[in-house]
Amino acid sequence: MPRLTTARVRAERAAKQFRERERLRETTLFAVLGNNAGTVETTTVGVVWIRLHGDPNQVTRALASSSVPCRDEDADTTVKVEKLKQFAGARYRIVGLASEVYPADPRGGLVAPHGWEHEYDDFNTGGSDPVNVHADAIIPLRAQPQTAPDMTVYVNPGSYQRPDGSDGLWAGGNSPAFVVPTPIPFLTVRRCDLLYLASDGATLTILQGTQTTDGSEPARPATPANCTPICWAYLDSAMTTISSFAYLLSARQLVSSVLSATMPATPHAILSATHSDTAAAAVVDGDTIIGNVTPAWSRLPISVPAANVRNVLGVDNTELRPSWKTALDATNPTTIGVSDVAAAGTSLVFSHRDHQHGSPATFPPDAHTIGSHSDYPPDAAGVWTNDGAGNFSWGAGGEAHDILSATHTDTLADAVIDGDVLIGNVTPKWSRLAISVPAANVRNVLGIDNGELRPSWKTALDATNPATLTVSASAAPGTSLVFSHRDHVHPITSSANPGAAASLLASNASGYLQLVALGLGIAAVSSDPLILAKSNANTDTAFGSQNGIVIKNTNGTNNNYTTIFNLNSAGAVNSGIVFQNVNHTYAGKIIFNTRSLVGEYGNRMSINEVGNVLITPGVLGIGSIRTVALLNITGGTGKTEGMYITPTFVVGASQEYGLYIDSRFNPGVGSFAGTKTSVFFQSRISSGTHTGTIASGTNPIGLNGAAISDGTGAGTNFIGIEGRVTNNGSGNITNAYGLYGLLAILSTGNITTGYSIYVQNPIDTGAGAFTNCYGLYLENITTGGTLNYALYSNGGQSYHAGNLGLGAAIVPATLLHVLLEDATTNAVVNVFTLGKNVTGAGVGANNLGVAQVFQMETSTTIDTIAARIYAQAYNATHASRQFDLVLTAYDTAEREIMRGRGSGTAPMLGFYGGTPVIRGAALTVADASAVNSGDATTDTVINNMRTRINELEARLGSATGVNLFA
Repeated sequence: MPRLTTARVRAERAAKQFRERERLRETTLFAVLGNNAGTVETTTVGVVWIRLHGDPNQVTRALASSSVPCRDEDADTTVKVEKLKQFAGARYRIVGLASEVYPADPRGGLVAPHGWEHEYDDFNTGGSDPVNVHADAIIPLRAQPQTAPDMTVYVNPGSYQRPDGSDGLWAGGNSPAFVVPTPIPFLTVRRCDLLYLASDGATLTILQGTQTTDGSEPARPATPANCTPICWAYLDSAMTTISSFAYLLSARQLVSSVLSATMPATPHAILSATHSDTAAAAVVDGDTIIGNVTPAWSRLPISVPAANVRNVLGVDNTELRPSWKTALDATNPTTIGVSDVAAAGTSLVFSHRDHQHGSPATFPPDAHTIGSHSDYPPDAAGVWTNDGAGNFSWGAGGEAHDILSATHTDTLADAVIDGDVLIGNVTPKWSRLAISVPAANVRNVLGIDNGELRPSWKTALDATNPATLTVSASAAPGTSLVFSHRDHVHPITSSANPGAAASLLASNASGYLQLVALGLGIAAVSSDPLILAKSNANTDTAFGSQNGIVIKNTNGTNNNYTTIFNLNSAGAVNSGIVFQNVNHTYAGKIIFNTRSLVGEYGNRMSINEVGNVLITPGVLGIGSIRTVALLNITGGTGKTEGMYITPTFVVGASQEYGLYIDSRFNPGVGSFAGTKTSVFFQSRISSGTHTGTIASGTNPIGLNGAAISDGTGAGTNFIGIEGRVTNNGSGNITNAYGLYGLLAILSTGNITTGYSIYVQNPIDTGAGAFTNCYGLYLENITTGGTLNYALYSNGGQSYHAGNLGLGAAIVPATLLHVLLEDATTNAVVNVFTLGKNVTGAGVGANNLGVAQVFQMETSTTIDTIAARIYAQAYNATHASRQFDLVLTAYDTAEREIMRGRGSGTAPMLGFYGGTPVIRGAALTVADASAVNSGDATTDTVINNMRTRINELEARLGSATGVNLFA
């Protein structure tokens, strides 16, 4: 958490004032999509109908939002709108959905819907408003949805204050993935999870809350100790991404603009001057803190005693503060003497637990009674006995005897038998009651019946069968004194005709009833668990009085529903039909629900109150089902067309479509991944393995477009297939392809010849004639702001059989005929260019070059390289760049003939592979006054000629010249 500063306080005050000003400019309120007729879309692009506060008398228009579905089928959806004080044509703007999952917006009151425009991150990145009102006050550690939304969030970098008061620094990063609550069929399951920074300051951790299913807002989990909370995430079982701030509620502990008295102080020593009630001192091992006479907390040093002695912290009488006291010392206990007087003692030193008192060798006996011995205490109930050896002991009175002997005067004499019990008889005396053993599966118990005075053995369980339960039998408490076996079974009689008498059927403890088969109006059979037979002469297709099966929802709340479930063997719902009462007075809806392979439940198809059929996520199969297709048509036996559409167009209509498909891919605030195809055509020979031969003339065609004229009227433009990409919005499209052809091999089969685009020679077998034919006609492409290509091939080989003319509209005389026609009359014009660039992050370096190769056929080999002309970088540094132009010829290897180079100020030249040099200065001028003496050493004419010959050799030679000779 950032530390409170004056700048921070001022920034937050400015933010508060800004929000108050903004509330005066815009007002946010709730509305419902659609007018009173259920129409959402209006004739104005980007504008829809809304009902303010859901009131049918307050219908108006509002600007649509790219993140909110605004179609007619979305009528009655609750949205949040913003009232605009200044706007032409529409006075309101939709800013988001009003949450159906959480009636109260979890982020309500934190940041207004337009707040992102003012939120700035580090290095002045983020919002678009030039007034940086937040000034980094609340951005650090903010959790936000990913640019490409998934189930993780990104936590912004920034500093924060740990729970112990120390400063922490978070570098920014992605959270773990949130896990949505476990789905429950036909219920919206919700949960609130906490994202927090663990105590290590480096690990983002998710703590899951408790999920709810009753429509209430889930409770927020508490932050674990010593951790830094980031945000609460509100989740439901239908979520697949966290795409909006609406799902996130900040849990960051922001510093208030008013300094709190409970804010953590700067770390300091406990006995420092920071504490006004403490005497400053250094910590010493073993110290304790006590209050002194000041009073103030002060240091009490430890007092270490000698061996076998212990000191304790104690307080004696009249003392006002504790101190270390000697608790144990080495003083011996006193010796015990005869007739010593007891004393409480006054020493404040304790005794060792293993202490030993000294004692005299003997204690002279005093006169006493034998019963005074402490190890033989007298007992009034016992007698003092002698064992015959002079040893006395206290014993029980009398000799050993039986409990049912004559010694006991209240007991009848008798012998003990296994299983007997003692009871009091009529005498009254204790008497023996013999055991009574019953037969198998019967139990006897000791019991008493009415009128009896003593217990006896009674039969508790016997082998008598329970009574038969009959229809409408009266309840009775019973009179038999024999119990029922816990596992007893009553036979049951039932009626075969429930209309004549009540049927006796068994249900479980929850009141559930199980039947093997049930027939309504007809006898039940084992193959049909439920069979219904109804004779109905009503031919009215509307709801009549002769209903076969009726399901009634007695709760009159609108939009409630009744369901029919299909359960799997484990008891889980696999599919269901939902009957929804949109309005109990007149409107109903049917929803078909199925469970996916991953356990997710969804509404797959619905029929609403006006008869519209909606398939969601959208698969309609005719012939078979392909789960990734919205509409899947598979032909069967005898079917020649998968789908046959023959619309009749109305004369005078401006624009009509035989098949109109408008695919809209709305990414909202995120972005799409993968390929989005509006229409996909595919023609297969077989969907499985085939061994037969495909006859000649069998041509599977993915898309066949034909524009045919069968009449005598003239037509201007007939287009077989038109490919068009239109950008009708403000967003950018990176690559647009009007027509895209693709060939692919995905298995082991070969394609001998593949044509991504094949233009066939036009056919003319009628009386008419073509004036001009173009296999491929490309207009002059000039629209691009940076690059324009009429034809662009990004790699691969290309083949052109005929002569190719470039530049002017000419009939090429050679395989390649390049002709430029323009208004230039007296300057060199570039007509042909060879180029070489470096891909990726690489840059040009020395020796990079581009060449033109000359090939021809020899006596044995075609395409033999004969010569090259190439340009090469000598110095690739752009500011001081130098390039070479090289001419070579081939025999068995490449031979350099001549090389030219730019020096930076002048041309350079070299022959036979020599290093290029600049043009030399003028040779030495002949000396007109030279004297010819005939002496080679002194003759000035000879010396003059020798100088000029040496200069010429240097200019033309290999050492310092152009390498014209060695």
